[in-house]
Amino acid sequence: MTNEMFDQQLLSSRRRLEELWQRADKLQNPPTDLTSQTDQIPEQQQELLRESLEEFSFSLEELQVLVEELHVQNEELTNSRTALEAERQRYKELFDLVPDGYLVTTLEGTILEANQTAAQLLNVSHKYLVGKPFIVFVAAEERRKFYYQLSQLRRGESIKNWQVKIQSRRDACLTVAFTVTPVHNQQEQVVNLRWRFFEVFPTHNQKEWDIESTTQEQKGRSLFPSVLRPIKSYCQEQLASSNQLIEISSQQFAIAAHQAGRVLDDILSSTPDGFLVTDRTGKYIYVNRTAAQSLGFSQSDFIGKTWRQLELPVEIMERFDTQREAVFRTGEPLTDETSFTTVQGVRDYEYTINPVSDIYSDIEAVIVTVKDITKHKQAAAEANIALATEKEMSTLKSQSVFVVSQELRNLLHNIFGYIELIEIDNNQGNNEKKLNCFRRIQVNLKRINQLLDDLLWIGKLEAGEVLPNPSLFDLSKFCQELIAELQQGADFKHRITFSIEGQYSSVCMDRKLLRYILLNLLFNAIKYSPKSSEVKLDVACHDRNAIFCIQDFGIGIPQQDQELMFKAFYRGSNVDSVTGKGLGLAIAKQCVDLQKGEISVASEEGVGTTLTVKLPLNLRKFKREWGVGSRE
Repeated sequence: MTNEMFDQQLLSSRRRLEELWQRADKLQNPPTDLTSQTDQIPEQQQELLRESLEEFSFSLEELQVLVEELHVQNEELTNSRTALEAERQRYKELFDLVPDGYLVTTLEGTILEANQTAAQLLNVSHKYLVGKPFIVFVAAEERRKFYYQLSQLRRGESIKNWQVKIQSRRDACLTVAFTVTPVHNQQEQVVNLRWRFFEVFPTHNQKEWDIESTTQEQKGRSLFPSVLRPIKSYCQEQLASSNQLIEISSQQFAIAAHQAGRVLDDILSSTPDGFLVTDRTGKYIYVNRTAAQSLGFSQSDFIGKTWRQLELPVEIMERFDTQREAVFRTGEPLTDETSFTTVQGVRDYEYTINPVSDIYSDIEAVIVTVKDITKHKQAAAEANIALATEKEMSTLKSQSVFVVSQELRNLLHNIFGYIELIEIDNNQGNNEKKLNCFRRIQVNLKRINQLLDDLLWIGKLEAGEVLPNPSLFDLSKFCQELIAELQQGADFKHRITFSIEGQYSSVCMDRKLLRYILLNLLFNAIKYSPKSSEVKLDVACHDRNAIFCIQDFGIGIPQQDQELMFKAFYRGSNVDSVTGKGLGLAIAKQCVDLQKGEISVASEEGVGTTLTVKLPLNLRKFKREWGVGSRE
């Protein structure tokens, strides 16, 4: 019954009561010609009638007050319904903004609710999705298993990370991971199923009113049953029905609002993304668990507070306030990135601020969706480094081909030139010139052989095919033999001074790797220093380490080249016309690293260079790690 009908019935009852009063007055003041009839009604019964009518007048007035209260409560109920509808709209927008697909289905799998992401993943318009059985989207070969899992869900079991092959519209196939949770009613019965999936890459109490019967009313009822009983019964029925209506409606709205809030909170908190809702004043209306826990708070810590009360970073949050005000002003969403200190350390985030409108299309809040992009940025940085490395390696390969080709061309050109001289001198019979040409050819052939050896050796080092093979030997004797070998060259004009100290008579090192290191470093020192200048080799064996210092007084290495000097085929910017391949220092560095040693450089352009190599004297402790070793 509507409020208007209830008011009309109440007005009609008041009119009937007025008619009864008029009849009662006539009985008390009868006409003179009817005195004989009034004697038939005792004075006591007339008084009882008057008291009964007064009581029912009071009851109708009380009922009128209740009706007015009912109007007020109905108005409050309407306001509550409007607020609930606005809240439901807000939750709906949150529901649609979730980056994962969400569905609510019956126990048989018929879709009751779906967000926009689910519609996009299934490639079906949102309005056509509701009411469809979800099984139609499951690939045919997986439907039997799907029915089995559905039966398990009906028993109240949850399923996490259940991968299913989906056949969306237009035969587009994709694999999605499901997390399915049963929804229980107040009797703990499973009534619905809540699905999350993504692609794999308090009761309102109404005051009760009672109308009590009095002794006089009972007497009046016996006197006037046809008048009093219908009025009282009607009033009681209307009052009871109105109270019941208010109580049921209020309970239903309260339960619906509480359940909707709990379901939406579960959905939003199950995602790895953060969700925050703030009003125009900057106070937080809602924060999901992901966002709260990442900052070391609980959800309740945020509600009704601003970022200043929570002592969040000022610089970041002031910029956010400016962006939030811009979204309120323009109504357009805004996306940005920031770095934020969390309980897991500094993380990189991408956030989007979306406006939320009420039922009158007025923006009353904003939703902030926060996505952790730390791993994506790290992957992007690593990809950029890998790309730069690949580009550098490509450039290095091109440079190496050019250097090696140029070196081989020069050496072959020299050999062909000496052969032509031999042919000329052969006709003239000059044996001494021919002998000198043969020596020059031999030197160039040795250089070609050394170049090929260096290329093969550095290839083996980079491929991990070379392992240390330590043996016992006298380090002083080894160094002296190496210097003597260098001094046998025809063009050797430098002075090499050698000194050694410490326990050097029996060291356990790799002779071959040490030979490569010292030869390349001494060759470089000789090549880039003036003829007849001094080159020093100082060795010190202390604290289980051998330290080799190779010093020259040549052109030096520019500061900007020192970080790149150990890369293959790299040559300094000041070498000018000095020939070279850019392999010596690279080979030496890899041989040092292979023995778990260290190499460093100290150089000044135009003054000279000192290279220091530190190697362990006893490599036996590394034999088990390398799996090799021998004793000479």
